[in-house]
Amino acid sequence: MTSETAGKDEGEAYQKVLVNRKFGGFRLSDAALDRLVREHGFTTTAYDSEGEYEAPDADIIDDHTKFSRHYGLTDRRSYDARTDDAIIQVVEELGKEASGRRSKIVVAEVPVDVDWYIDDYDGVETIREKHRTWPGREIADGRVNSDG
Repeated sequence: MTSETAGKDEGEAYQKVLVNRKFGGFRLSDAALDRLVREHGFTTTAYDSEGEYEAPDADIIDDHTKFSRHYGLTDRRSYDARTDDAIIQVVEELGKEASGRRSKIVVAEVPVDVDWYIDDYDGVETIREKHRTWPGREIADGRVNSDG
């Protein structure tokens, strides 16, 4: 049994989810982003003079200055990218080459009936099942502070 299949139940349906497993954050490589534009019709945009996207519905930000180049998913695409079929396909086909600087993008498989979220610690991500939490309230002088 490999780590990819550990704990999987036979016959259960799974969905693929992309996560980063390295300190630094979720970043696709330029090669992966180029391929998404070329082969899957993803659109690009740049920042306008006020720091907003010129094309708000674009998928990829392509921002060149004379000092640096920022190329990545737009805010609109960054979270839903984790389950996007085209992005998953490119990551699976490129393997390690799909990961951007300070990233290690991997495909996790999560049962489709699980309500999940991505937990991030300094860029290292883990998929966790959502559940209820009760954070409690601060107690001062033996009394519960209802201001929370």
